[in-house]
Amino acid sequence: MRRQILACCMCLAFAACDAREPASRDSSNAVQAAGSERRPPRPVPELLHGRWARTIADCVAADTGGQGLVVLSADTLRSYESVGRLTDTIEWSPRRIVGTFAFTGEGASWRRRLLLSLSDDGRTLIAEERGDDAARDTSRYLRCPGPGS
Repeated sequence: MRRQILACCMCLAFAACDAREPASRDSSNAVQAAGSERRPPRPVPELLHGRWARTIADCVAADTGGQGLVVLSADTLRSYESVGRLTDTIEWSPRRIVGTFAFTGEGASWRRRLLLSLSDDGRTLIAEERGDDAARDTSRYLRCPGPGS
């Protein structure tokens, strides 16, 4: 019986040692906010920045209306119909990125995971959708000549 009482007292003592003051509402919210913060995505590699088009004619907007033109920067993919902002980077190397882009255009919003990679000769951008509902085709874009490419 003595052992049981001693064991019970030890349990209560350990529990009392671990007792904490309730956190104030402000510090609780700060901890929650800090835990939910996400670091910014790693940017699109510089080698992929610039103007890319399905055909060289698409590089000159007056010829085609720019419908086959894509412009890539550190965090944005712009096309004729939409603008995509990089929201998450899954894989990264100096010549390729797999990332999630949040797109808006023509009154709609959607998210797509894309693989963007540079061909070995550096003249072609290869784009593939990733994920369960992805289109199963590969798009190829030529680097546009001139400034900004």
